[in-house]
Amino acid sequence: MRGLRSSLGILAQNWPAGIKTSCRTPAGRGFFGFLGDCAGNITMMSAISAIPVVVIAGASIDYARITADSAAFSAAVDSALVAVVASDRASLTGLSGGQTSARMAELTTFATSYVKTNYQSSTAVEKSISVSLAITDSDVTITAKHTLPTSLMSLAGISDLQETLTSTIKKAARPVELVMVMDTTGSMGTTYMAQARTAAHNLMNKIYGGTATAKPDSPNIRVGLVPFSAAVRLNTSAYDFNWSWIDTAGNSSVSRLNFSDPSWHNYFAWTKLSNTAWNGCVEARPAGAAPFDYNTNDDPPTSGDSLFVPYFAPDEPSVTGSGFYNSYIGNTGTPNETTGLASTSTASSNWLNRQNNVNKYTGVTITSESSSSYGPWFNCDKTAIVPLTHNRAHVETGIDAMTADGSTVIPEGLAWGWRVLSPTAPFTKVEAGPSTAADAISGYNNPRWRKIMVLMTDGENDVLSNGNEINTLNGTWYSSYGRGKATAGNRFGTTTSSSTGAALDTAMLTLCSNIKAKGVEIYTVAFRVTKTNIQNNLKTCATDAAHYSFAADGVALGTVFNSIGLNVQNSSVYLSK
Repeated sequence: MRGLRSSLGILAQNWPAGIKTSCRTPAGRGFFGFLGDCAGNITMMSAISAIPVVVIAGASIDYARITADSAAFSAAVDSALVAVVASDRASLTGLSGGQTSARMAELTTFATSYVKTNYQSSTAVEKSISVSLAITDSDVTITAKHTLPTSLMSLAGISDLQETLTSTIKKAARPVELVMVMDTTGSMGTTYMAQARTAAHNLMNKIYGGTATAKPDSPNIRVGLVPFSAAVRLNTSAYDFNWSWIDTAGNSSVSRLNFSDPSWHNYFAWTKLSNTAWNGCVEARPAGAAPFDYNTNDDPPTSGDSLFVPYFAPDEPSVTGSGFYNSYIGNTGTPNETTGLASTSTASSNWLNRQNNVNKYTGVTITSESSSSYGPWFNCDKTAIVPLTHNRAHVETGIDAMTADGSTVIPEGLAWGWRVLSPTAPFTKVEAGPSTAADAISGYNNPRWRKIMVLMTDGENDVLSNGNEINTLNGTWYSSYGRGKATAGNRFGTTTSSSTGAALDTAMLTLCSNIKAKGVEIYTVAFRVTKTNIQNNLKTCATDAAHYSFAADGVALGTVFNSIGLNVQNSSVYLSK
């Protein structure tokens, strides 16, 4: 008996996890009942010596069958769990208490049916299967039980084996690199901008599964922020910023377009001002000759046209009623916009001389950016990019800082959103969080990390300010694409002012196609956009129809961003056993 119990004990130590035995021991039944039965045609000693061999052999057979059944049951439970999470019924957001109870009962029934359908037991007599379901903001859990009858082990009084399995999916636990590309143009205004900030904060709460205080970082979540208007702004003090990306020597073909002196370039012009330094705004790279379409690719900045040119909106002539808007150096004082120019070159027919005059910048004191929208920063976004970071607080702070101003150049926002996610320079590193170490940006199509871009805009590509304040000299407001009527280094591909919007649309759609080709998911949100062609462009830009949304107002915008957060959370999951 001691040897039998020892042998059965060794087998028991190797049962699949979660399996428990159930014994029956009425007198005259089972192995121990059999030991007390002297009837039969063989001797008592023969019976005692034979039965342990039979029971141990039977236990081994049962063990093999039960192990196979356990693996099959586990697979069925896991597949049921994935099916529940994939269902659009799995979201409990906005449900009342009674609605939540009804939804949970519906999902539990669904999960139970799924397990029973997909689990095939090796025995025809599966005694029972029960399933319970729990859903929280951070995970979905199934606990499933079933009972299997034994065969030869019943001789030892072990009639049933019960297995309990628990399987959990952690929402938003599969690593994700996400960037929000947010329209902060003047049309957003105070009210709509506040609604956009709220929506962005809500998306953060969804993907992190809690507030910034409760969830300050996660090793599985990296987020970036790209506010944009007519140009974007870099933070020269940010983690991973490198001056080698910036054209500080005038090597790009678009760095010397706005100056009468060919030795001058944009960065040099900043250094000549007496009271202000370059603020981080950058211009669009030139298209160049294929395959060097730097404005629509993520090629690293190494030299020449691949470098990023500091943004410098030129001072426009101070001529009342002529449509010049960005005039920040007047006709009086020293220097002024006519300093060094012959009187014959300052007439209306020669306004370009006054605009390109380099003498007016040397040592001049201009109104600070904090006090005026007019200056070399004109039409550039007020808020700097936040590169990918584990430090959630930096993104939340960037969201709070978003301010409405400027016109709309969507392709430049997209280009920098792509660069934030791209594993190539300018950004290659992910900033550390409070409890998460710094790391490298993941490569494209990485089996662990998903790359997601969320683009929100409230309007069409436009550098004409709806036709207001436009002059025949420049054709458009100055933007990251420069002057609309520039004859040299024109980045629009047209000098016809009315065609600049269409040119930007083309660049936008090219970027969307190139970004998606790298395996990046794109969500697009049309906020208060009513023009069909703009909506169609945003639909085309999105990964698919399910990745496009229209938000008619601020409430709808918040709902859309919540939905995106839930989609990211529910599709970025892993099984936790």
